[in-house]
Amino acid sequence: MKCEIELRQQQNRVFVAGEEIDGFVVLKLNQNTIINEVSIQILGHAKCTWSIDSSVYYMQSYHGKIEHLNANLILLHKPINGQAFLSGTHKFNFFFQLPETLPASFNSLEGCVKYKMIITVKRFAKSNSIYEYPFLVTRHVDLNEIIGLDRPLLKVTAKEFTIDFTSKSLYMSAMISQQGFVPHQIIDVRTQIDNRSIVYVKYVKISLKKITIFTSQSPQIHSKKVESTKAVAYCGDVPAHEKRMFMKYLKIPLLSPNISNCDIIKVSYEIQVKAKSIGVTRSPTLRLPIQIGTTPLIRDSSLDYEMDMPLPRLEIAPMSYEECMAMSTPESIDTDLIDFNLPTYDEAINQNRIRE
Repeated sequence: MKCEIELRQQQNRVFVAGEEIDGFVVLKLNQNTIINEVSIQILGHAKCTWSIDSSVYYMQSYHGKIEHLNANLILLHKPINGQAFLSGTHKFNFFFQLPETLPASFNSLEGCVKYKMIITVKRFAKSNSIYEYPFLVTRHVDLNEIIGLDRPLLKVTAKEFTIDFTSKSLYMSAMISQQGFVPHQIIDVRTQIDNRSIVYVKYVKISLKKITIFTSQSPQIHSKKVESTKAVAYCGDVPAHEKRMFMKYLKIPLLSPNISNCDIIKVSYEIQVKAKSIGVTRSPTLRLPIQIGTTPLIRDSSLDYEMDMPLPRLEIAPMSYEECMAMSTPESIDTDLIDFNLPTYDEAINQNRIRE
């Protein structure tokens, strides 16, 4: 006996949260068989586990698990005498609508969000036959439905290097034109550094970070943060007592949307701007959180914002957009990272089914 799942749609077994699963359980019998029951169980869970050194001889393990989906569909139920089936192919129709609140599928060393269908065939006077079929769940994230993502985001910081009592601070600001993106879009990052200190900044690193936070339930609540770099660009140096302006472009790779609806696994993204200083001094860093979605923002040209780059008040006058562009030398722009063939609205929609 063989068992398969035949779907009316989504033959690749990738579903959007809230979508309907409509298909057949297909039994291929090589002989006449009496069957008491055919059932399909649709399961989904999130789990995480990791270990850390607690002492020289002991490793402390942390675990967490949450059930997101558990549905059982009975397709045939003849518990007493069963039902006779001739050799050949027999189909049992099933239908199930996935909850809209399901988190997207996810997989890493520390944790995962997984879904599967389990088919159980109970035969008369024989052991049960069990078949498992995994499937993926993704989510539609319309960036236009999240308030504020179309607005620019500006972060500023000031770093005072404690080398001597005469060194002044380094001021840094970074800005992105919007806060919501879809895969294959371009993020333009504008960075301004006013280095009034005596410390030499070797380079400025701009990177797109994926941040995953795992939260255990046993033996106690504990969190682990994992960062990975998905795109990176480097800017030039900033000598002491000088001011520099950089414009960089990062192309977003194929990334799944943020995960915020799972209690033990959360995924977010941010643009990280770091001014790498020499010596033992700690390099100042700016973090600009962004949202990855599947439907791109529809920008209203009447709401465009003046892209000024202010630094801390009374320390330096804001720079206008024109001044920023004038100070962006050709060497400071990664032309090889620019792809002006940005995805259309329909192309972005078609990218919603992606697997990392």
